[in-house]
Amino acid sequence: MADAHRSFVVLPWYRREDWPEFKERLADGNRLHATYDEWLQASEALVAEVLATRLVAVKVHINPDEFAVWCARRYLDMDAEARAAFTIDAIARRLEHHR
Repeated sequence: MADAHRSFVVLPWYRREDWPEFKERLADGNRLHATYDEWLQASEALVAEVLATRLVAVKVHINPDEFAVWCARRYLDMDAEARAAFTIDAIARRLEHHR
C-alpha cells in the first residue's frame, strides 16, 4: 500500500495530430522541438528519468482548443508557464473528482 502515497511528476503531453497546430499557436512554439518525433523522444526519456527516481510520471494530454480557452479565461499567454499551470490544474480537478 506504500505506493498509494508515492510522489508524482505531472507532464504536459501532446498528440501527434495536434502538434503542428499547437506549436504554431503557442507564444513560445519556436522553443519547442522542431518535430513531434523529436519532442516524443525527449519526453519519453524524461519519463524514464522520472520513473528511475521511483516517482510516478503523470501525462496530461493537452487539447489545443481547450488550452486556448483555459488561457484566455485567465488572461495568460499560451506558453510554458501556462502549460505547467494547466497540467497542475487538470490533476487537481482529477483528484477533486475522485474524493
